[in-house]
Amino acid sequence: MADGAHRSVTRHPDEDRVFDGLRSFFSSYDVLYVAATGGRFAGVTAMQNFTDVFDASLHELDVNEPEDRWRKVLESVDFDVVVGYPSGVKLASEVAGEHGVELDVDLVVAGGEPLSPELRGYLESKLDADVFNVYGAAESILMGVEGSGDSGVRLFDDLVYVEPRENHTLITPLHRRTQPLIRYRLDDKLSKRDADEEDSVFTVVDSVVGRSEELMWFETVDGDRDFLHPLVLDEVEAEGLQRYQFVQTSDTGFEIRFEVGDDADVERLRLEIQRQVEEMLAEKQLTELEFGLTEVDGIPVDPDTGKRKMVSKEMEG
Repeated sequence: MADGAHRSVTRHPDEDRVFDGLRSFFSSYDVLYVAATGGRFAGVTAMQNFTDVFDASLHELDVNEPEDRWRKVLESVDFDVVVGYPSGVKLASEVAGEHGVELDVDLVVAGGEPLSPELRGYLESKLDADVFNVYGAAESILMGVEGSGDSGVRLFDDLVYVEPRENHTLITPLHRRTQPLIRYRLDDKLSKRDADEEDSVFTVVDSVVGRSEELMWFETVDGDRDFLHPLVLDEVEAEGLQRYQFVQTSDTGFEIRFEVGDDADVERLRLEIQRQVEEMLAEKQLTELEFGLTEVDGIPVDPDTGKRKMVSKEMEG
């Protein structure tokens, strides 16, 4: 954990033997991690800690890199495990298929966004692997898991106390020591099952409903297609910026709608957003795309999730 909550814990000798066994097992594994690896996401730190502890070989695939780079990474190693956002794992499997690369993996670990039954079935069929759906948040990185063949997410009640509400969830992590969180609010919606119907000592929830974003696909100048991933779009930051949304308006352009605080310097803010987005497009080699910025009074909330979408599409036809 980022707050160092586990560092002061002394393990029993039996636990040391378990860790030695796990380290021996994972040391031969090549792990592909599909995410915004250059960002400040908790999952990046968690994956780096995991591979450090268990001596696994971590291969990062940044969602902001050009598709040609994806092909080179996917061709470089026979991966054993794929970890990442469901949309990123799906995209990796599609890119591999387009270039004749076989992803023969044993395990897929998905997390960070909703995993629908349809997408889970697709990944299981396409990759011929067990798919585990991990539920977590930056405030308590690992909170539950839905194993391959399971129906429902089992919450780790011994690590975090979870209180589902109608339109949100309260969590109290029990492992944090440096900075305790008590009844911290998440905007996730959990549908809790009747304990009498479940053969589990842990709380089971039907689903985790959060913000599920779409990729923005664009046509490139050489006639190919490339994408911008919501994980990268989510990194825009500027003083006075309240909220923003990317709206795809065509195959070659998009609009950024943004809200500002009461005392914000709108023109300075507009220039800073433009600078960051231009850098993002340059890294992705999509500088030919056209985009505009529009100040708005508010970004609408998705009634199904209770969250504001990072990506919206308003394309003709």
